[in-house]
Amino acid sequence: MDEQNNLTKFENVRCIEPETKKFDPSEYEGEKVKIAKVEEDEGNFGPYVRVITEPVHEYEHDGVKKGITGSRFLGLSRQDDGSVVWFTGSKMDLFLKKHKVEHYNDLIGKTVVIRTEVSKDGEKEFLTF
Repeated sequence: MDEQNNLTKFENVRCIEPETKKFDPSEYEGEKVKIAKVEEDEGNFGPYVRVITEPVHEYEHDGVKKGITGSRFLGLSRQDDGSVVWFTGSKMDLFLKKHKVEHYNDLIGKTVVIRTEVSKDGEKEFLTF
């Protein structure tokens, strides 16, 4: 036990909260922002599209410029023949109709209103639209 005490060179070592400001997504709720990009990907439940806004806030961290964006995931379906589709009445279909476009690639440049959503586990709040 005395050997462990000899290893401590600092007095009053303890854990504290960082002084940096925590991210508060509610600050951006209601902001109008344009859709910047659309990404296609495949996950555990099949193909999907991630729609991403322009940054609602930009900041610098360790000399690197970063942006806070909103995003939304919209599911697609892979058919038996390998083609990828979305169905009439699906979230994708309704979102496209709301923005008066026929394909998700045409969403770029459209304006959305930022809102916040809490993760399923209740641990995080994030920006979506």
